[in-house]
Amino acid sequence: MKRAIAALTLTVPTLLGLVAPAARAATSSAPALAPSATVWFGEFTISNEASHRCLDADTTMGGVNGNKVQIWDCNLMIQQDWNFWETSSGSNVYYIVSQKYGKCLDQDLNTLPRNGTKVQLWDCNYQKQQLWYLPWMASGNRTSSWYQFFASSAHGSVLDADNSHGNANGSQVQLWQNLNGSNQYWHIGTVG
Repeated sequence: MKRAIAALTLTVPTLLGLVAPAARAATSSAPALAPSATVWFGEFTISNEASHRCLDADTTMGGVNGNKVQIWDCNLMIQQDWNFWETSSGSNVYYIVSQKYGKCLDQDLNTLPRNGTKVQLWDCNYQKQQLWYLPWMASGNRTSSWYQFFASSAHGSVLDADNSHGNANGSQVQLWQNLNGSNQYWHIGTVG
């Protein structure tokens, strides 16, 4: 299934009151730009409670659309750094953008909303499959506990580290119905 990618404007910005995305700078070490209505919340690492491994953009694929997102031993490398952009202040709805590749954490449209839907990197198109509801981000102690990442495009589904192979390095990250398993809880940590 082909995706429609917005170049510099969105024709249907009504989803959560979004506006057209800003043009991306050709080269920059700053966080990837998001729609002008968004608020940059910070750069974080994301680790899984079951494995204590980090959310990692697989570097063997070079950052292409569909790039694998996996769990891997935390190693302080840039492929494990994620920028959080809130759609509007106080909304608790975020785009999560890979610091290494400048692409959004995306829920694969080919299999939504089924259990096992692949979570991947994709050009930021500011559509619902790239939104994550994180109500706990509003708390002052957001880096001190384990929380769930709710998929905005699949009601009742959460970010899940596939534990069918024991949460080993390279285990895929997917959407799964909320079962409150430790493989569905994540901790964000400051980078550095």
